[in-house]
Amino acid sequence: GPERALRAINQNLDLNITDYITFNWKGVATAINILGGLDIDLTDEEFHYINSYITDTVNGTGIGSVQLEHAGMNHLDGIQAVAYGRLRLMDTDFNRTARQRKVLGLAFDKAKKAGPVKLMQVASMVLPELSTSLDMGDITTLVTQVDRYHIGESRGFPFARTTMKIKKMDVVIPATLASNVTELHSYLYGVENYSPSAKVQEISAHIAKVSGVGSPMEDAEEAGTGGGTVRKKEAGKAKAAENAEKGKK
Repeated sequence: GPERALRAINQNLDLNITDYITFNWKGVATAINILGGLDIDLTDEEFHYINSYITDTVNGTGIGSVQLEHAGMNHLDGIQAVAYGRLRLMDTDFNRTARQRKVLGLAFDKAKKAGPVKLMQVASMVLPELSTSLDMGDITTLVTQVDRYHIGESRGFPFARTTMKIKKMDVVIPATLASNVTELHSYLYGVENYSPSAKVQEISAHIAKVSGVGSPMEDAEEAGTGGGTVRKKEAGKAKAAENAEKGKK
């Protein structure tokens, strides 16, 4: 549940987040429909897959929609926008999270331009799809003051990472967790040379031991729209170590 997720985030990243709002895809689709939809430019690859995701999202939420007819600029309803945010078959999960951030950013921009009546309609319709630590008064305040907020730079996390299989599972490895946490505190709070807690150092050392990825990124390549970096040399070393260990057994 959200409380346990929050505890995990705080423990692993040296944060102290106390409140949360979680939402499902039905809530996102409903809000975007009320706001009038989003304009998104689809690549040929995205268009190739999106209609199957539209069908799946309709079945999962019970909200009606139609399939798209072409790539390029499309005006997406809520279900279509959610389907766009779920796409991943043609690239990576990092790109998928970038698409999700794009959908939420565009929806937020529409919300800032909507009037108070429409915003309260969004709040009343979406509230049943939320799980939150806030009360209705807090949410009403947030809704009525939405024009005062903005979404700044958006990046994926970990900033420095690689991927590999561990125990037959696809795993994202921070390189390293401690150095990523240092960068995170600089990114979020402007704290330079942040020193991670002993607990984060302990977790970071465990990840390094299990994965073989034990040093910060130096020879990274950019990971494009997914944000962050991917370290290939370190991943190759870890894979070689894994194969060598298998050979011993």
